[in-house]
Amino acid sequence: MHIRMGNLLFSELDLRAVLDNQIEQARREVDSCAEDYILNVSENDYINHLVSKFTVNVPQLGEPYMLDPEEVDVDVGSDPM
Repeated sequence: MHIRMGNLLFSELDLRAVLDNQIEQARREVDSCAEDYILNVSENDYINHLVSKFTVNVPQLGEPYMLDPEEVDVDVGSDPM
């Protein structure tokens, strides 16, 4: 699954589907490795590789804020209510 930068976050898929897909892709990568490779690769190096490849980067939100309230004039002359 490739998500383009211009897409709105989770506008096409929900978070659960995205996370499930990452887990499935990681499983497929491990399953596709030759047994000799798995037996001879450094466990820590392989784990670090999988984590860096399949980690989902969480968006960082800034501090919440509101603009200071201010009075505005609203023309309701054409509103029948």
